[in-house]
Amino acid sequence: MGDIVNADTGLRRYCGAGYMQLSTRDNYKSFSESIGDSEVLNQGVYYVAENYSWQSTGWWWQNNNMNEFIDKGATIEQVSKRVNGGTNGLSERVDAYDLIKAYYKK
Repeated sequence: MGDIVNADTGLRRYCGAGYMQLSTRDNYKSFSESIGDSEVLNQGVYYVAENYSWQSTGWWWQNNNMNEFIDKGATIEQVSKRVNGGTNGLSERVDAYDLIKAYYKK
């Protein structure tokens, strides 16, 4: 992932930050360049979480063409794989989705 481990905390610099959990050095670099803030790459996860949680989420969503992907009929499992790289937590996402659908049917 291109992570640099912080010697003081032992935590990775480029692990998930923001509401969509922006991760990998390449994503941090691209996001940093897109908003013109080199501190995103220099400081990493805590800086993004404190300053750009929603903006990094929107950036990732747009750059991965998620609206088009979903509009074409992607399933919850397919979206989970694209966003998270796998299906960890899939059953919880399905349950949450079912609750939301039921709410809007009222």
